[in-house]
Amino acid sequence: MENRRKYVLDDQFGYLLRRVTQRHLAIFNEAIPEVTTTQVAVIACLVELGPLSQNLLGRETAMDASTVKGVVYRLACQGLVATTPDPEDRRRLTVTLTPEGAALYESRLATAFDISDKTLAPLSGKICLDRPFVKTGPGPKLTFKDHFFPVEYCKQPVAFA
Repeated sequence: MENRRKYVLDDQFGYLLRRVTQRHLAIFNEAIPEVTTTQVAVIACLVELGPLSQNLLGRETAMDASTVKGVVYRLACQGLVATTPDPEDRRRLTVTLTPEGAALYESRLATAFDISDKTLAPLSGKICLDRPFVKTGPGPKLTFKDHFFPVEYCKQPVAFA
């Protein structure tokens, strides 16, 4: 019989990304219940770039047209963004952050940074470039139940900042 690699679910990058995403979403939903992560992406993009066409907003936030349309609709229902027809092409919508949206962004900015810190906290120390999300170096190894998996070696350790 041929020598085949064993498929270990805990070692699969996509599976680990899904688990890290689940961890992040749980932390986010508890800390900022008013909006979703995709809604925050739209708000942050509008803060950074100003009013945008809905199409460009989707490209800037890596959302397809139907997803960004739904996100913008829900934000508009909350009064956090406004949409207006583009004066040059009335088929195109321009999305603008409202004062309420800007206030939400400002009031939750520190919380958003805390969420990122909490999501990444188990990765303090070193990580592997060839095996992302893996803690190496001194101290106890993280276990899968902590949303990461242990590893015994790392080909390219780097300091994680």
